[in-house]
Amino acid sequence: MELAAAAALDPLVERDPDAGLTSLVRAHRRNSGRHRERVLGRLRALGAVPPAGGRAGAGILAAARGLARGGADVTEEERLRQAVLVKQLEVATYDTVERLAKRAGDDATAQIAREARADDEELALRLARRRLRVQRRRGR
Repeated sequence: MELAAAAALDPLVERDPDAGLTSLVRAHRRNSGRHRERVLGRLRALGAVPPAGGRAGAGILAAARGLARGGADVTEEERLRQAVLVKQLEVATYDTVERLAKRAGDDATAQIAREARADDEELALRLARRRLRVQRRRGR
């Protein structure tokens, strides 16, 4: 999932490189890289073979493609709406992983998922606030 998620918000700044938004996207990439390494490390510790691309993170990748598909007519507000959706997908995924790990008695995996979810929730909130500012500027 984190492979797909790492570049998921890049389309936000491809057309309109705003310093504040670029900072959010960079934070997202850093967090995604850290999450990926922790998840891969946990999989190795459990003796599992990490997934090799393919279907891992397909939902997030599809949402990111939706962000990238928007042409010049897609507004900043719409790109931000889609970015919040991408982050919400990540939050939901980590929430599910945490719940399953708790049920299985795997506290280490639950902790990794909880921390990743918290990072993603924070970024989703920051993106949502930015979207609200854009809406207010437009008089919505």
